[in-house]
Amino acid sequence: VTENGFGQMMSMLKNTGIVDEEKIVVALEGGYNISSLVSSSLEVVKVLLGGFAPSIPPIQRVMKFFTWTEKKHYQANLKRFTDVVARVLTEQSRFWHCFRSLLPSEGRQTRQSA
Repeated sequence: VTENGFGQMMSMLKNTGIVDEEKIVVALEGGYNISSLVSSSLEVVKVLLGGFAPSIPPIQRVMKFFTWTEKKHYQANLKRFTDVVARVLTEQSRFWHCFRSLLPSEGRQTRQSA
């Protein structure tokens, strides 16, 4: 993830309404490249203080530079990623009720009846 990506992720998290901005803890792991860690931290703090995250180009614009193989690899990884996120949301919604609204309707019914 780039420095801009960390800013974007914090912006998306703030905009979900799931977290209370007064009670947020941020921990960036990986001090392997101290200048990157500092830049990433700066982007996160900027967003927390009300600034805007740097824009990231839409994937459609970036994909025009991908080879056919890279596009197929991206699509397969995106499918795996969405499957993992869905499983995590389903499992965590047992403990974090705020996640229930993010589940597909059949997942909500299954979890509510459990």
